[in-house]
Amino acid sequence: MPVATEEAKLTKAEVRELKQEIKALYSNYMTARIELALKLYQLQEALAMPGRGTFTAMVRDELGIPISTCYDLIDFAKEEIRLTRLSESRKDEDDITFDWDELYQLIVNRYPKERKMRVREPKPYVKKSQLHFIWNVKTRLDVAAAWKILKKKENKEELKALSEQIAKEVIRAAAEIEKSSK
Repeated sequence: MPVATEEAKLTKAEVRELKQEIKALYSNYMTARIELALKLYQLQEALAMPGRGTFTAMVRDELGIPISTCYDLIDFAKEEIRLTRLSESRKDEDDITFDWDELYQLIVNRYPKERKMRVREPKPYVKKSQLHFIWNVKTRLDVAAAWKILKKKENKEELKALSEQIAKEVIRAAAEIEKSSK
């Protein structure tokens, strides 16, 4: 069932406000996720005993976390621990062992609480497009010869300007065709 309905249309100001709220929530999302994952993993280590442990019952019944979500988070925690051990072992020649507090601090520090959202700069428009024209043989050969000359140009700005002119002319011609067909 779709969430958006006709009544749910938002103004630009409301969309801007919603985006700010999402940014604020997301900045703490990864930190909260890793913290929860590590705590669940620690709880599993303490309570899980295949066939007679109380871990899954506690997670499901007392904490209200779906089992599949719990194990996804534990897998996430295990991977973070593995990566942390690899990263730390490169810094030190000794065998690396951590207690839970050290491990927790190492991993959580990689996910700062006040994470700044990196604003991406828009990429410059450099997408190549193809247009398919229907030309007679002479026109096609003339255009192909002209294109060979243009491709040799060292100044890409001239080629960009020409491309822009062609695009504007195609848009104008399409508008005229649409206008005349009505």
